[in-house]
Amino acid sequence: DGNWKEFEVFPFLREQSIVVARADTKLPDGDDRHKVLALLEQGVVHIMGCEDRWTRLLRKYDISDWKMRINTMTDNSLFAMELTSAGLGPCIVQRQYAEPFLRTRNLSSPLSEGIEIDEGHYILTNRTAERANPEAVLFREWLLAECSGVPTQPGRLVVGR
Repeated sequence: DGNWKEFEVFPFLREQSIVVARADTKLPDGDDRHKVLALLEQGVVHIMGCEDRWTRLLRKYDISDWKMRINTMTDNSLFAMELTSAGLGPCIVQRQYAEPFLRTRNLSSPLSEGIEIDEGHYILTNRTAERANPEAVLFREWLLAECSGVPTQPGRLVVGR
């Protein structure tokens, strides 16, 4: 969540999560709410530590009083997509993780929109890194610039982003 008081925290990657289902899943025509209800009927693949993703999805589509049936649980997104591919139900994963699976497996993202999540990827550096480890700061600045599409100049140190 980006809350590490003992470090300097720099947002690195943040993106939506998406629902991933088997491409051959029969879903109703119409809006995403009806598709979500149909997906939930199958039961879901749940990723431990990501409990709020299904809750956010239900809230987004104003679905209340739904008893979530968890077919199986795993501790990572990659295995969740393998389980989804094997027919154990839809999962919710970050778009970045899903893209290769959507291209190479029998998977699809059946909803028109993703869901916002609180988690992201961050670069953490020690608060004294500029004095103690300037190489780490240079690497951090290069990586942040590469991810934001801003060209870097070799040897240029950008402080205070």
